[in-house]
Amino acid sequence: MKKRAKEIERTNEVLVLISYGTEDMEAVIIIDILRRAGVLVRVAVKMRL
Repeated sequence: MKKRAKEIERTNEVLVLISYGTEDMEAVIIIDILRRAGVLVRVAVKMRL
């Protein structure tokens, strides 16, 4: 097998969207499990104006 000259590094990354009305534990549990699995977690929050 030939190797590529430059291997592409893959990163597990996810964006967790949180909106108004989301219970605290709904978000925290999902974020915690993903981080423990080694996933880079980014969080975006949409607040009610």
